[in-house]
Amino acid sequence: MIELAERTVPWETAAESDAALLQWCQENPDLFSKRFLGTELWEKQTELAFAVRDHKHVMAVSGNGVGKTRVAACIALWWMNSFEGSQVVTTATTWNQVKNVLWSEIRALFIWNANAPDEVIRLAGKCDDTRLKIADKWFMVAISTKEPSRFHGFHSDRVLVIADEAQGIAPKIWDAFEAIAVSNNCRILALVNPITRSGRDYENFTRGLWFIVKISCMDHPNVVHGRQVIIGGPTREWIAEREADWGRESALFQSRVLAEYPTEEEDTLIPLAWISAAGLADRCDTSGGTHLGVDPAR
Repeated sequence: MIELAERTVPWETAAESDAALLQWCQENPDLFSKRFLGTELWEKQTELAFAVRDHKHVMAVSGNGVGKTRVAACIALWWMNSFEGSQVVTTATTWNQVKNVLWSEIRALFIWNANAPDEVIRLAGKCDDTRLKIADKWFMVAISTKEPSRFHGFHSDRVLVIADEAQGIAPKIWDAFEAIAVSNNCRILALVNPITRSGRDYENFTRGLWFIVKISCMDHPNVVHGRQVIIGGPTREWIAEREADWGRESALFQSRVLAEYPTEEEDTLIPLAWISAAGLADRCDTSGGTHLGVDPAR
């Protein structure tokens, strides 16, 4: 857990002036999420939010169901409302992931704020399916990862790039992130499921140039406290089932539960990375005829 900075502006003082309120927001991404978005971040989510505040390159390496997409949505809205003229560029391995998963969380949080009690300050801007706009050069947008050229044209001292399911993103897209996050005030947040010891995400993990936040299912409040603290999160029972089914030393358990890059066994026929990549791929075009997937045995 990183050490959190001293909260120099208390909420009671901050709420009395625009300048103090802005400073309070910039310093407190966790409390911003609680007060403005109705979401109390748990320990590892808080660590990730402060990592983005303090570091230019941040990668969250996580197990399944720990809430990394939820906290990424909180971070996106915190960034937009804390830094005037900021821009947030969101992407993922597939368009479905960015539109229907990450932006589903963003829209839900924005709607919660719009319908919150009167004492909750409203977020700025207008939000639709994949775009939130405050002003012409102050906005959040979703982009597909197919072409690096789609990342051109973003110019701000406060660009935040959020890449969901980043383990499936091509190297040329990672390079495009760097091309728009040029200022020291810019940030890149990559959300990764560790599936293979290769690719740009693993290089970033091992080279020591990125700030890494590891979020294992073992860290989740449901598992730590042995009861349902957060609906939909991993539980002790689920982990026990996965251990019995997959084996504690299996690549699946290492990746999906422990948030560790797995070591593939020598007798593996189909690597976990191939399976994961197939699950993230866009559907094939069947307009040219019938396609059949066959698993021949013996």
